[in-house]
Amino acid sequence: MIIDAGDSTGRQAESGPTSRGGRPFRVLYHEYHQKVDTGGPRVLMSIIRGLDRSIFQPFYVTDSDGPLVDALRTMGVTILRNPVQSVTYRRPFTAFARLLSIRKLLKDQKIDLVHDFQFGWNVDLVLASRLAGVPVILHEHAGGEEIPVQNLSRLAASRVVFCSAAQRDSFYPLRRIRCPIEVICNAVDTE
Repeated sequence: MIIDAGDSTGRQAESGPTSRGGRPFRVLYHEYHQKVDTGGPRVLMSIIRGLDRSIFQPFYVTDSDGPLVDALRTMGVTILRNPVQSVTYRRPFTAFARLLSIRKLLKDQKIDLVHDFQFGWNVDLVLASRLAGVPVILHEHAGGEEIPVQNLSRLAASRVVFCSAAQRDSFYPLRRIRCPIEVICNAVDTE
């Protein structure tokens, strides 16, 4: 794992209200798209721009470079280099190793919350967060998906956020999601 502390011109944590042990609340973000011209990445950047850095310290996990990583780096976001993948029961040892690796990353970086910008399919980051006791928000921007029983992300999430009621209603069956579901309309123009 490689840690990139971001551009020194970005806003860094200052003294003020904190979450744990006198430090800012550490939020790890993940977005599947590395572009900056689509809805999810725009919302992600807007959320990070609005953070009070005396209270929140943003991290971003990815294994690739692109315009989104460049933009986040200039905003002073710490970039953690680690792949985020789906795990499968067909490769249990690989899955277990992935979960342990990400659990270690979360513990080493003292992550307090994971915010993933897609429901995904048995995502190792989501499952490992649950194992580490780190709450997970799944922030869904797509729509029209079935929620299969085999998708463990539906059980590991602490909260699922949809960006519209219509989008929420396009997921089926919602009863398979075991955590609270909220609709928070986009506060940014995604066009």
